[in-house]
Amino acid sequence: MSDKQSSSQGPSLDQQVQAAYQQYQLIESQLAFYQEQFQTLSQLFTELSLSISTLKGLKESTSDNEILIPIGSGAYVWAKIENKDQVLTLVGAHVHVEKSIDDAIQTIEGRKAKIENSLKQLTNETQRLTSERDRIRQFIEQVAAQRPSGKQ
Repeated sequence: MSDKQSSSQGPSLDQQVQAAYQQYQLIESQLAFYQEQFQTLSQLFTELSLSISTLKGLKESTSDNEILIPIGSGAYVWAKIENKDQVLTLVGAHVHVEKSIDDAIQTIEGRKAKIENSLKQLTNETQRLTSERDRIRQFIEQVAAQRPSGKQ
């Protein structure tokens, strides 16, 4: 059979396998990127939860009490709060605004909800890509199993 005949009948099995393998590699790269994104968003979600917990603890404290303030990496420092009615809250682009504790909690809870939604979307997309990757792998393995042992 000539090349013209085989090309008019569509891609050969070897070409299909090669295309499938390239798609498989692309999906693997996307999955690795999504895993990094998931880890980053999970850390941010945890930080936001800790911030909310800290603000709620601050709200319940009396002005003469010392409280433990998280400074990162599981470390805390004792501090006495001079003004517990207002806190500085990030509103974007490295801009902070003074807000009441309740307003700050509400702002952070809004961010946390967005992160949670992003995590759900990322999980769904990861599951979809994993299924697609597995389908491609199965196709490649089936083709390889059907070939004579000398032509793999």
